[in-house]
Amino acid sequence: MDVARTVTRLGGIAHRSELAAQGLRPTALAHALRRGAVVRVRRDWVATIDCAPELTEAVRLGGRLSCVSAARHLGLWVLPDTRLHVALPPSASRAIHRADVALHWSHGIIPPAGRFAVDSIENSLYFVTRCRPHDEAVAAVDSALNKKLVRRGNLDALATRVGGTFARVVADADGRADSGLESLPRVRLARRGITMHPQAIVDGHAIDGLIGDRLLLQFDGDRFHSTPKARQRDREEDRWLALQGYTVLRFGTSDVLRDWPRAEAQIREAIAADLHLWPAARVRSLESPTRVIRARPSVV
Repeated sequence: MDVARTVTRLGGIAHRSELAAQGLRPTALAHALRRGAVVRVRRDWVATIDCAPELTEAVRLGGRLSCVSAARHLGLWVLPDTRLHVALPPSASRAIHRADVALHWSHGIIPPAGRFAVDSIENSLYFVTRCRPHDEAVAAVDSALNKKLVRRGNLDALATRVGGTFARVVADADGRADSGLESLPRVRLARRGITMHPQAIVDGHAIDGLIGDRLLLQFDGDRFHSTPKARQRDREEDRWLALQGYTVLRFGTSDVLRDWPRAEAQIREAIAADLHLWPAARVRSLESPTRVIRARPSVV
């Protein structure tokens, strides 16, 4: 059995017990260590030579990668955090004092069912809800639901049992959001009593957020809206929707992450001017004014 390949399949780092469960003999592991095919990280832990540094460091500290570090490792939308977040059992030594490491002294809400370098998605999200502001935590849960890494029903059941901050975040989560750039505005506007429906389909166009009947919010991430072709497509879409009577407000990454008060003020000004509602004459002239608007189904 190829030891390095087996460790790679297990995520790039593995405990000796997990390798034994795969049928790997101790002699084969010892041989692989001597050859340098894998390296010892901590007593019974080995890793491939190209294993992600955050995984090996979490194991060296005696814990599991968790919270926003695990969320990022799993591809979830989270804001940058220079610290390494590690979950440690409550009985672990507390002699670790490092400014670049955030320690979570808990088993989480689901006790680990084995020796793994990365915490479960449920535990990672639980720690995110305790570690980050409400809107950022909702964005992480939205991302997990959107990527189908966790089921809504499972989260709801855990929220009922755990309660507190975790339950409040889960209650506000919506897996239809494609990005945290959509999740953050939705949560922030809800604080003001403004309901933004995520991922509506309006006249055949996918809209990041819909307020009322016709106020459309688009949030452009730098990754998918930076090319000339993408910007031209966005402008053409905005013109078409404007000609149909919709109000389109388009925001970029910096508007959401660094200048949100100004962006929110513009949205509230549009609502104050009734740009989210069809004029009465328009409503009377339409056979079914909401026919062209439908929301994407929620992620279950």
